Amino acid sequence: VVLSLEHGVWAPNIHFHDPNPDIPALTDGRVRVVSEPIPVRGGIVGVNSFGFGGSNVHVILRPHGSKSLAQAAEPSVPRLLQACGRTEEAVTSLLKNAQQHKDNPSYLSLLNEVSGVPTASMPYRGYALIGAQGELTEVQQTQPTPRPLWFICS
Repeated sequence: VVLSLEHGVWAPNIHFHDPNPDIPALTDGRVRVVSEPIPVRGGIVGVNSFGFGGSNVHVILRPHGSKSLAQAAEPSVPRLLQACGRTEEAVTSLLKNAQQHKDNPSYLSLLNEVSGVPTASMPYRGYALIGAQGELTEVQQTQPTPRPLWFICS
């Protein structure tokens, strides 16, 4: 589903031939099996997983709107970008990559959100001013904070 949403085409079921006659929605046309590539027309998609071990998961996905966001005019005010990683090289690489994708606000927002993880798992922190005159970046190692203690009661 994610690949179909990214590429804008619903992938066909390659081994589908005839609908099951015991499923009325398939035979009367209310539900159709994708048997040829069909363009994604927006909307949301629900994906269910019912595992044999009792795990039940449901996720709701929607097509990514980065194409329209990426075409937006470049902001006139520089944007502060935060990044984190396990090594200084990882943070530096993320910040350089962000400079190359400065016109994609969804990507920059994702990097900012990820930087909120505890410092115990990602001890290197850095920032960059995206869209500023000149390059302004800094990366430092922080003191790791202990992971929080969680109590899970069933």
